[in-house]
Amino acid sequence: MIEHDRKGREIVVYRGQEQLPEQGSDIRLSIDMGLQAMVEHEVDQTYKSYHPAGVTAVLADPQTGDILAMACRPNFDPNKFNEAKPDQMRNRAITDMYEPGSTFKIVVANAAFNEGIVNENTRIFCENGRFSYGGKILKDHHGYGDLSLAEILMKSSNIGAAKMSLRMSDATYYDYVRRFGFGQRTGILSR
Repeated sequence: MIEHDRKGREIVVYRGQEQLPEQGSDIRLSIDMGLQAMVEHEVDQTYKSYHPAGVTAVLADPQTGDILAMACRPNFDPNKFNEAKPDQMRNRAITDMYEPGSTFKIVVANAAFNEGIVNENTRIFCENGRFSYGGKILKDHHGYGDLSLAEILMKSSNIGAAKMSLRMSDATYYDYVRRFGFGQRTGILSR
């Protein structure tokens, strides 16, 4: 891969070269330019279609933790740095905190599906948006009745995910959480 300046000349220092990493030798970005282009396109489409306050996408290799692509909106044109607003200049994927509940639901769904607790046809009553358990009220963004496994994930139902987790033993749930790599060091700093 090569990059060109405005006059069409190659910028040699940006020439992409495939080289396997060597422990302690150098630092190289793990960004894949093809995947980055796809993620940028999807983030742009989402931002234009739904007009949210912000959109963030991070594509990581689950085996290594390498970041393959990362994109945020709003963003700015680095060629027009002086026109950028502070909100456009921050990388939300790095600077913003978020609760990982929605991304964590896949762990619960995987465990429940693999253990035969739920299948494609299982319906879980999601309490119309309010579920009392252990003296606390768990809420969904909208009130849902019966949802399938796929619908629980699509609608990001907290109640559906919680009810799936309650159908398995603590040990089974913990085993899946650990197998997905949660609760242990990533090893990223030691590489």
